[in-house]
Amino acid sequence: MRTVAAPAEAALFWHGLLTSGVMEVRDIEMMTQQNDLFHHHALGNYKELIHAIIRDPAMLRYLNNDQNVKGKPNENLARELLQKDHEVTLIESERRRYLVVEQEL
Repeated sequence: MRTVAAPAEAALFWHGLLTSGVMEVRDIEMMTQQNDLFHHHALGNYKELIHAIIRDPAMLRYLNNDQNVKGKPNENLARELLQKDHEVTLIESERRRYLVVEQEL
């Protein structure tokens, strides 16, 4: 189990879990926008984060979903989401928000 309290640390956590790379994406602007997305959703609603990341241009390029064609879809994105076997809980106290991640090993 891992507990994250700082938004910057949570954004870094999301970037590590929902990873994409500049070498594969080859577009700094897309990677910057993705980083901003992680910061925006750092300690927010997990469902909204996943909804945003599956539409993120850098993630779509990283997983080759920008190469989908009718009748022969690329299934990398679906496979990656199914492989993320973890439970995420957002705990709010009067002073802080905490992100608690439990991942099956």
